[in-house]
Formats: sequence, structure tokens, C-alpha cells
Amino acid sequence: VVVASGFVRHIETNLEGVQSLRENNISPSDCNQRAGRAGRTHEGLYILTKLDKYTDFKPFINREEYQKPEILRSDVERNTLAVAATGLDFSKLELFHPLDSESLRQSSHRMHILGALDENGQITERGRRMNKFPVHPTSARMMIESDHYSDETRAYVAAVVSVTEVGGLPLFLQNSSRKWRELSDENQSDHLAQLDVFIAIQNMSEREIKQLGLDTRNVTRARELYGKILKRAKIPTHELEAPTLQQREDIVDCVAAGLIDFVYESAGNGKFVRAIGHHATEREISNRSTVAGSPTHLVGIPYGYNDKRKGEQSIIENASSIKLAILGKVAANLCVMVDFGPVKWRGEKPVYEQKEMFRGIFPTGRWQEQPAEPSVRLRKEIIDYVILHPGTAQKALRGVKKELETLQRLSPDDIPQLTQNDLQKYLLQATPKDITDPSLVDEYLRRIILRDGITLDKFISAQEREQIYTDAPSTILQDGLELRLRYSNGKIRSHIAELKDVDALQGEVYLTDGRHVQLMYEKKAYTLEQLKEKPRKRQ
Repeated sequence: VVVASGFVRHIETNLEGVQSLRENNISPSDCNQRAGRAGRTHEGLYILTKLDKYTDFKPFINREEYQKPEILRSDVERNTLAVAATGLDFSKLELFHPLDSESLRQSSHRMHILGALDENGQITERGRRMNKFPVHPTSARMMIESDHYSDETRAYVAAVVSVTEVGGLPLFLQNSSRKWRELSDENQSDHLAQLDVFIAIQNMSEREIKQLGLDTRNVTRARELYGKILKRAKIPTHELEAPTLQQREDIVDCVAAGLIDFVYESAGNGKFVRAIGHHATEREISNRSTVAGSPTHLVGIPYGYNDKRKGEQSIIENASSIKLAILGKVAANLCVMVDFGPVKWRGEKPVYEQKEMFRGIFPTGRWQEQPAEPSVRLRKEIIDYVILHPGTAQKALRGVKKELETLQRLSPDDIPQLTQNDLQKYLLQATPKDITDPSLVDEYLRRIILRDGITLDKFISAQEREQIYTDAPSTILQDGLELRLRYSNGKIRSHIAELKDVDALQGEVYLTDGRHVQLMYEKKAYTLEQLKEKPRKRQ
């Protein structure tokens, strides 16, 4: 007789490539199979019961007839790469349990991110090299990146990969020893901490290894895989010594190359957000991690599990703190140079400052200056620049504009004007859409001036200008009193400094063309009679 809750825990991979340990109801066929296994001398009996008062119970008759096939719950990235290496497309294979198209698309996308597949889903040279290693593609990418370093560093990376592939060396059981932590002072990288342990136990017996709180089975498996990887990578076998500080940095760079799809940024309060652009799940570093402090950026494996008290938990396992600058080196295909700030001028040449952005989200800290390419933005920047730095042609236009404005102030009649909008129009005509050199604008503007005959004479003749200046003197002598005149908005004014000055005037003041001159005193306009009647201040 079997008495059970009918639950089973499975590792499932979602569309983001994130694995979760989930508790699922087993199917009726699984229940019957368990009953069959229980029967030895008699037919087995399976009793399905509720686990506890906190857990939902699903009756036998309401369960799905068959369990979800393993392939539909698994990470198929290694399958995608292996099939691509044969020249086939995994998505076109006729499987007994067909995968959904989104899972296949995501798998191919992640292989493209690692540089194993090109834009058309064809395997690359890097992908072929990755496929030779008996490990997950992320680990294989770490090995490929290690080719840039010495054989000693490559061996260290091989050790990190081996430990990662077997699920780590420590036993995290309730009563397990934690003495293995004494073998490493590392507090910025779980990968380096595991490497330190791997190196320290090279010559230890199984008994000594077990006393440290390590999983002897995983240690054996990691050592076997390590030997295979060294052989595949053609790395000389030798006893490992502790890596130098520089080698430790190089190792983490290789780790980052493999985990480039799992880069996280601190969101504060111990939370981290993945660089996937949107809908990123906030996660915490696993409490099993050796990473301490508050790293700003890290790589690690996202993981999910269900805690009966806290509910769904999202964590990061196997984490390593990284410097963003390395992303441009190990994942150039995911980095773009983005213009930022206004255009800069080097002499008279426009350049844009560009900063490197990982996935368009995280600045790596690398920047450069790039000659500005033709664009709507650059055209506007050039127009703004030439307005602040006018050439001779633009100065001539501005001179015409200013002279016409002066004549309008002096004249009682409307005079054609060269407006600011007109000036802007001519500048636009002189600035082609593909322009990159502001020095050309003035030459193009000079040609437009010659073509359209844009001179002062086009708006008003020299004779008319002379008559306006004659009819609008700057001063006028009236009854022996010299009055300074100001012209504005069709009005003519003269400021009276002291009231006694108007005593000499015999009547209102007029220009020769008959226009009246307003008398101003203390910023107010008065008639001559009002000024003469205004009380004088006592001396």
C-alpha cells in the first residue's frame, strides 16, 4: 500500500530560460505506476491523500491523465546547438512530443546571444567549437573565451566549468559541515570560491572531503569532467596552484562571457534586476552564496522555488560580481554605441560623444568621439552653430535686416522687412539635409543672396532711405531749445529733464513732415500745456 500526497518536484525552464523547482500534481498514470511498484506478493494499492491543511488537494479524477513530458520541461539549448552542428534546424524536427515554437525561438535566441548561431540560425565557427565540449552551452562559451589566456588560466576555467556542471561541491543539508568555507577567502565570486575549494582538495581523501561538508559524489564527477574538458581543449594536465589576482580577474571575465544573458544590476535593498530590457524579475542572491557586500553588477544563474511560508522565491545562484567594462569585450554583439549629449565641435568639425551600452540598458563605461553623420539632429545643430558663429554672408543679411528695422522706426509709412523667419528660411535653404560641415553654410547662403538679389535696394531705394533719414533727425531746435528725439512704434518722443526747460517753447513740437513730437517727463507723456501747468519742485 502506498499512501502519498501525489506531489512531485520537477525542474522546469520557462521562456526566459530561468529554471525553477516546482511542486506539481502527479498524473493518474503515475499513481497507478507507483501502486504497481508497491505490489510484490499482492496487487498494489495507491491511496491519494491531502499533504496538510495548508496545501491544496487535487482529486485523482481531476488530474491530467499523463505527466508533462520531460523534454517539454527541460532546457533544450544544448539540443539546439547539437542539432545545428549537424546542419539541421531543431525547430523542424518531428519529435514525439513537439516543443512549442516560443521555447524553440527563445533557445535559438540565447544561442545567438552566445555567438553560437548567426542571425539565420546557422551554426557559427564559435558554435562548432562550443559543441565539442560535453557541457551546457553557457559553460562551453566560458571555455571558448579562455582561449585568449594562458593554458594555466584555461585549466582554472575548466575547473570552474566542471564544478558548475555537477551542481557545485558543497552539501547544503541541514546538518552538513560548513568547514569548506575555510578553504577560501573569496567574497565576490561563487565561481572563484568553488575553484579555491577544488584546488584545495586535490590530494585529499574521500573521508577528509566528506568532513569538510562536501558532496563526495559531485567531487568525483567534477574531477572526471575536468579531465575530459582538459583533453578536449588540449590543455596540459598538471596540479593546480592558487591563481594570481590577475588570473582571478581573467577567470571571472570568462565566466561573464558564458553568463552574458544573465547580467544583473543592483536595484537596492539587496534586490537585483536582469538586463533583459523589460519585465525583469527582481531577485536576491541565494543565501548559499559566498558573495558579500553590495555589488552593483553581477552575473549568475536565475532560479525559482516555492517556499510554503514565503511563496514563490526568485534568487540568483552561482553569482560573481563583475565590472561592466568587460561586457564590451566578451559580448560586443550585445553592445551598441549610443550618442549622448549635444554635438561637440573640434575646430569647425562636429563630433558626437558616444557611450557604449550593454543591451541598450547598462553603460559599460567606455566612450568615444565619432564624426557626426548626416541626420535631422545634426542639421539642426549646424544651424544653431552658424547662428552663433555667422559668416560674412549671414552678417550681410543681418545688416540688411537691422537697417530695415531702423528705417521702419524712423518712417511713418510701412517698409518691407527682412524678418527673422525669412532669415531662418534662407539658412534652411543653405543647409542641405546631408550637410556635415558648417563652413559650407555661408558659401551656400552667399549663392542664395546673389541668386535672389537680397540687398537693401530690393526692399527700399537709396533715395527713399535718404528722405526717411532727412525727415527723422536725431535732434530738433525749437524756440531755442534743442530736443533729442527718439523713434519707436510709430511715435516720436523727446525727454524733458527739467520742467523749466519747456518755458521757452511757444507751442507743440512738430517735425518738418508734420509728425507730432510727444514730450516725456518722468516716463510719462504730456502736452506742452500740461507740462507748463505742472507744479515746479522747490529748490
